[in-house]
Amino acid sequence: CLRSFAGAQGRAEGVHAGFVGFSNAGLHVSVRSERHRETFEVGLRSFVNEARLLAKFDNPALVKVYRFWEEKGSAYMAMPFYDGVTLRDALKQRAEAPDEGWIRRILVPLMDALELMHSESCFHRDIAPDNILLLKDERPVLLDFGAARRVIVDMTQVLTVILKPGFAPVEQYA
Repeated sequence: CLRSFAGAQGRAEGVHAGFVGFSNAGLHVSVRSERHRETFEVGLRSFVNEARLLAKFDNPALVKVYRFWEEKGSAYMAMPFYDGVTLRDALKQRAEAPDEGWIRRILVPLMDALELMHSESCFHRDIAPDNILLLKDERPVLLDFGAARRVIVDMTQVLTVILKPGFAPVEQYA
């Protein structure tokens, strides 16, 4: 599976399609308007940072990035194709509340993955049912690392707050 920051044919992943255009000479991605350049460049850097972060980890409950690169004005990630539904959708489809065994089968692999990330001072910061994919065999895979940050022990800058109402820790509401 190949995921790109700005896809072909005007379809964009990670950036609004109205921001970019594609030249006929080799499909080079370019910003349509100078007023969108900064937004595009910030988004591109964020996409590359997410790919770089994910490529460091090897855990079955984390999205695997085999390779990432920048080319023709865009950036790309080579990764497995994950076939499944989000935890949010799986919960909606259930006729009854899940039992403890089912919950543990979902949470234990996720906790192991988070322990690995946290050991590298990396924090996801947006864990919610819509960012957890359940594969066909119900193995969980944590998605969307766009809000993830590495925290440097000697940090001098304040991290931005990422809030998903109902799922963010209470201390982030302050």
